[in-house]
Amino acid sequence: MQERGEHFPLVALRQVHGDRVVVFAGGSQQPGDLWRQEGDALITCLPGYALSVFTADCLPVLLFDPVQQAVSIVHAGWKGTAKAISLKAAVRIHFIHTGPEGKREGGN
Repeated sequence: MQERGEHFPLVALRQVHGDRVVVFAGGSQQPGDLWRQEGDALITCLPGYALSVFTADCLPVLLFDPVQQAVSIVHAGWKGTAKAISLKAAVRIHFIHTGPEGKREGGN
């Protein structure tokens, strides 16, 4: 994707109509690597990347957490909706920097 002359790498998952939430953290994880992972919600707090979702009769749900400065894109079909995929993405985006217990991820 390109905006104002800048190129933004496209990040997408292999969507499977499930409820798996995947976090794109960068580092050794490359945008193209995620295409091999199954999931229906993608979250990142890294600027400079374009998150993508593919839909036909499913809904794209966009989430933003201003406190965490994180975004999420959700592929919400009827199966994922029945499994609460959007809620799971909203909960996970809230804990993008910490686990549910409040501890920094990565052992920090």
